[in-house]
Amino acid sequence: MATRGFVFLEITQPEIRSLLWRIQWILSGTEPRHPVHITLRGPYVRRVASETIEKSRETLSRDTLRIGGVGRFRKPEEVVFIRVYSPNLRKVCWKRDYPKKDGFEPHISLYRGRDAMFAEQVADFLTREALEFSCTEYRLWVHRRASLHFESSETRAAGSSEMGASFGSGQAEPQLLARLRQFVDDYRASSASPDRRRTSFTRNRPLL
Repeated sequence: MATRGFVFLEITQPEIRSLLWRIQWILSGTEPRHPVHITLRGPYVRRVASETIEKSRETLSRDTLRIGGVGRFRKPEEVVFIRVYSPNLRKVCWKRDYPKKDGFEPHISLYRGRDAMFAEQVADFLTREALEFSCTEYRLWVHRRASLHFESSETRAAGSSEMGASFGSGQAEPQLLARLRQFVDDYRASSASPDRRRTSFTRNRPLL
């Protein structure tokens, strides 16, 4: 089976990474398989050229990422995401499924699943929370989907213990996460009724 390569832009700023990672975990019901990221380029069917990565890094080298604004789409599953902007971000984006640059909106997926009602309510909840961040710490690396091999000269993404470190220091938003957990718990409880059981809360797939 052929592997497919993607270029990830990983958020490494601790307080932002920790908060978004925990939001993904709460919404999916399971620990995320990938770090908090934008799928910047791909899929590639061949090895991603090192020149592609270096050129993209150089283009973004002075950019501050603005993270904010909740969106939703289907592909064909339900996806709830938060938008990401910077002066040069679109210049380095290439998605084979979006041949025109204007057709792809850089984003970080927060929920992916089949429950349309849950996705709609998640989008409404996160919109009310008005999440906004300025991010100056991020890195680019290549992810090979089939093998889960990380082709990068950078250090591999942090694990769950490190992800939780900044949250434990009080830099994240414990009250927001508590409200989100309550929202998800309430939705699960309502979905347990016989007429809602088939469309109840579902765990997401990998957030690519």
